[in-house]
Amino acid sequence: MIRKLRILNYLFIKDQTINFNPGMNVFIGESGVGKSLIANILMIPEKKPKKEMVGKWGEEAIIELEITRDSSLEQVKFIISDKLTFYIKGEIVTQKKMKDYWQEVVDVHSQGNYQLLYSSQLEIIDSFMTDREKNIKQKYLEKYLEYDKKREEIKELQSLLITDSDKELYTYHLAEIAKISPKQNEDEELFVKLKQIKNKLDLERSVNKIKSGLEQAGEGLQTAVLEADKMFNSGLLGKELVDKINEVFALQEDVLWQVTKSTDMDRIEDIGDIEDRLSDLESLKGRFKRSIEEIILYQEKIKDQLDNRDYYQAKMEKKEKELLEEKSRLVPIADELTNTRKLVLERVLTQIRESLRMLKLDKTELSYVLKKKDTFDSSGNDELELLIKVNVGSSFVSLTELSGGETSRVLLAFKSVLLKISPICTYVFDEIDSGVSGDIAFKVMEVMRSMASAKQLIVVTHSPMIAVNTDVLFMIKKSFMDNHTVINVEQFISQDDIFKEVSILVTDKSSEEAQAYVKSLVRKR
Repeated sequence: MIRKLRILNYLFIKDQTINFNPGMNVFIGESGVGKSLIANILMIPEKKPKKEMVGKWGEEAIIELEITRDSSLEQVKFIISDKLTFYIKGEIVTQKKMKDYWQEVVDVHSQGNYQLLYSSQLEIIDSFMTDREKNIKQKYLEKYLEYDKKREEIKELQSLLITDSDKELYTYHLAEIAKISPKQNEDEELFVKLKQIKNKLDLERSVNKIKSGLEQAGEGLQTAVLEADKMFNSGLLGKELVDKINEVFALQEDVLWQVTKSTDMDRIEDIGDIEDRLSDLESLKGRFKRSIEEIILYQEKIKDQLDNRDYYQAKMEKKEKELLEEKSRLVPIADELTNTRKLVLERVLTQIRESLRMLKLDKTELSYVLKKKDTFDSSGNDELELLIKVNVGSSFVSLTELSGGETSRVLLAFKSVLLKISPICTYVFDEIDSGVSGDIAFKVMEVMRSMASAKQLIVVTHSPMIAVNTDVLFMIKKSFMDNHTVINVEQFISQDDIFKEVSILVTDKSSEEAQAYVKSLVRKR
């Protein structure tokens, strides 16, 4: 049950706190005031609101809720900004987790939101099973899991079994791969090796240039030494200068020797062989659209499949036989489940028919088609479609073919029955009384009052009949302040206040006549 809702900076609401009643809570307001705003807020976990929902008073909108579940109080928060963030009991959770949590807390029924009638019909009917009937469904599920396990084993074998048409192709693939005989990571290792060889070649070229330069310099220095000796012997050059020329020559020879010694090259492999091998590997990768590692795994797999083809075939035939045996044991249990569902359907439809009569749909007939599927799944092999006939003489149609007003009342009838077994504590109805008036509005109100005795109802309405028979009334009012639209929610509990506020929904009478009319709509609660 929702105890409290605080809205901060959401659209035109700056800061508003709403305290809910455990019974029936009704929201009203003049046309265009934004009555559905509350329902939209309570649908945030199901939808993803845009940042445009953030108001004018900050960079984010914050929705805080206090929820009572199993006698414990839980805090829930939605924050809307550039992204949507959810909190449950102070911890950030994913939208999926928030959605799963919310589906156990709140059921929102708004105009056009009739998914309950269109999907999961079988699951809804199953929820009405007694413990004995649930045991039959559990017995089916246990047997189905054994059957499904056999199916998965066969699927795995089918993925290993090579057909006659594939045998020739796979044999060709093995031959193509064998021509190249790739090794693990070979292409990567060859790329590294090729780079190293190219670096060595670059180094070798540089060393050769250095040696060539030193050798050329050595020839010139040797000539200089000879000429210097001649000049020294002739007394034209001093000994000190001759010694320096000899030192330069000796230094050149020493440097040449050190360069030659320190850069001795190992034998370099033929770069052409490596490039050819890389080309073969790249071509193989291109043909198979796989990496070398994937090609090797593929080679091992199809080799195993070809070598063990007869074994896999025999094993699959054995598993298929076992599957047929499992299916023969599953079929009677599935039939028992189908027959059980027929009993549940009749029981539930009887309750829904009674609810429909209360909603002035007493001429409405309900039926169903429960067909057998060719396949089995965890819920059985049944396909359920609920059918309805609203008018005498018309044909049964799917629930999806109802008009809007009819659908609202049919869904209300379904939910009034469903809530008896549902763990959900709060039901939200957003203008489901649209197009409903007079005696039908009275019947809708009666059903809602009955529901409110067991669950919390939050109702957005324009019907005086429903509004005046609430436990607490909330009036949504729009005003303008500082060039901004502002929405406020006022709460009314006293009956006199409720009469006064509800009278605004009566637009064809004077103020006094409207209040008198509203008072006449009050029914004993």
